[in-house]
Amino acid sequence: MQAEMGRILKRLASLSIAMMRADAAWEAYHREMTKVIESGLSDDDLIAPLNDQRIRVENNDFLRAAAHNTVWCALLYVVVEGWRKWQFFDAKVDVLLTADHVANLAQYRHAIFHADEFDAAAVMDFDSRPDRVKWVGDLSNELRRALRDWNANLPERLDEYLRRSPL
Repeated sequence: MQAEMGRILKRLASLSIAMMRADAAWEAYHREMTKVIESGLSDDDLIAPLNDQRIRVENNDFLRAAAHNTVWCALLYVVVEGWRKWQFFDAKVDVLLTADHVANLAQYRHAIFHADEFDAAAVMDFDSRPDRVKWVGDLSNELRRALRDWNANLPERLDEYLRRSPL
């Protein structure tokens, strides 16, 4: 029982650190996107230099913001994988994880971290769906809240986890 509790605590710490990595990508996205917005450039002005920059393999604020956003989404799926694998639970998170968006987020993560074609359907479809964008934000917020809840109420959560676990 003591060993199992140690594993649960290690897994909780691992999920919290994975969430912090995702949050760091979100924070970097927000910093870069703030610069883009403050530039006052139109969408056309932002998009016009992209092909030349791709050829030179050079970032700008807009491309950095987009990169941080894709990494945030991909890292969020890493948290989802751990949450499911280690059988953590939370009513709100568990409802969000029943959505079809989870499979789309997994495909998106694979396309981002495994150098799929830049216009891969998993990327283009995910980014073009406002409902998915909202769901990802909700999922991120609820996972963070749930992890804080687990850490704040550890004795009760451990007890419930152990009752659910087939030791």
